This record gives sequence, structure tokens and C-alpha cells, in this order.
Amino acid sequence: MTEKHDQTVKSRGGISALSGSEGAPRRDNDTVTMLATNKEEVGRNETLRAENAVLRAPKRGRPTQYAWDLWWLEAMAFTDKCGLPEHAADLERHMADWCDHNWSDTPSSSTLREKISLIYRHPAFCSNRRA
Repeated sequence: MTEKHDQTVKSRGGISALSGSEGAPRRDNDTVTMLATNKEEVGRNETLRAENAVLRAPKRGRPTQYAWDLWWLEAMAFTDKCGLPEHAADLERHMADWCDHNWSDTPSSSTLREKISLIYRHPAFCSNRRA
């Protein structure tokens, strides 16, 4: 192959289709720099994707009607700040109020009761209430 062809291949993508003397593809300095920069950007993007994973909707199936991840975060924040109420109805009332203020459509009280019962049935919370 000619030297002109080698230069053309390098300028099109940085990785030469021609093999060097060891049989490995050749890269020019611009491509190596570009690859390193892209690797750093990918790392930053992966971090952002992980941080935003909680807020993303599922990719398949029926879309969720409520942002339950945010609901659970509020329930945890409330119990962390105020402690777990002795009666589930108190937490249910707080979460119903939160839903009214944050969502246009509020879940039924039976749905909230079902979710809140998971907290009160969890062994870690059962032992705290009985002590």
C-alpha cells in the first residue's frame, strides 16, 4: 500500500486499517487523546445515570401511575425525622397528605395502607415498637 493511502486511513478515524510491523492496528495521538477523553465522559455519565436511576420509569410494561420511589423516600424521611408513629394510621394520614400535595391523582387509602403495612410488619420496626 502507498504512503498516501496510509495517511488517508489515519485521518478518517485514527485507527489504521493497516497493520504495523507487529500486526496490531496503529493509532495516532489524536485518537488516543479522544478515547481517553471519551472514557472520562462515560465515567461521569455512568455516575449521573446511577444517581438518576431512582427517578426513571421502567422501560417495559405498563407505566407506573405513581412515583412510588419518591413516596418511599418521603416515608423514610418522615420516620427518620419524627420516628415511626405507634399507629400505622398516623403514618397513613401523613403519607395521604403528602400525596395530595405532590401528586395530581392520589392513591386509594387501601393502597397506602398496604404499602405502610410493609413497614410495620418488617422485623426491624416490629422490635423497635415492642421495646
